[in-house]
Amino acid sequence: MWSRSNAQTYYPTTPIWVTITPQQASNWCGPSSLQAEIQYVKQHYYSGLGTQVVVPIIPQATLWAFMRDNCSHDLGGRDFPLTGTVGDGTNQVRKLNIAYDFGVDPHAVAWTMYANAPLSAFYNYHYWIYYNDATEATNYLLYALERHQDPVIVAVFHGSHLILITGYQSDYLAYPGPPGTIKLIKTVNPSDGSQLWFSIGDWYSYWLTTYTDTRDPDPATGWYVPPPDHWQGHWVTIQRDNRYDINPDYGMSLNGYIVPTFRRFLPQIAKPN
Repeated sequence: MWSRSNAQTYYPTTPIWVTITPQQASNWCGPSSLQAEIQYVKQHYYSGLGTQVVVPIIPQATLWAFMRDNCSHDLGGRDFPLTGTVGDGTNQVRKLNIAYDFGVDPHAVAWTMYANAPLSAFYNYHYWIYYNDATEATNYLLYALERHQDPVIVAVFHGSHLILITGYQSDYLAYPGPPGTIKLIKTVNPSDGSQLWFSIGDWYSYWLTTYTDTRDPDPATGWYVPPPDHWQGHWVTIQRDNRYDINPDYGMSLNGYIVPTFRRFLPQIAKPN
């Protein structure tokens, strides 16, 4: 059981501060968000071990190329770029970015976060799809934030943008129970590098909207065939969890993971224009 208080308190009680560089291209909110989170997570990990390590910041261009390039599983189950042409009939070759979109999609972000996280069974990442409402999505993303003390990447503005969530103000702690009455949400925005607090009203009406942007559609072809409304029309986050038994090819939800259809051999998938 968790303790409860009527006082409005800022969480996490040890604030999360990330180093954010504004996105270097109009559609690089994914690389910018990942750049900040990867650096924070690794620095936090080494600090917890009592090791003084300066973690280098991965260039946004490197992260962009990683997500948009063709990739293959290695023996450890992580995805890394292949050299040369794809579709050799031997490797499980496909793109991390599985939607024909103008940026990067939740699948690509989850895989890239996982691939660059500390090599520990406790550092696993998936994209999460919430079906019921924005309140449910907010409660559980804050649950993940509080439990793991790591930022959560959230699809906002109908899926056209990605931001980081690093804090909240509430009368209850979000983990191991519900956060109670939420007053404020702290956002880190790759558009301009701002780290600002917003009211919960603005969060629901302006930021956390369902994923409907037609420039970033559901995946429909290739090696990965999800249900027709995979993330479209729902609320989507990319967050840390401890599901080491499920790789980031699978989306997660409160009702269990979402099973896509795999194909044994994978043809080359054309890159978006």
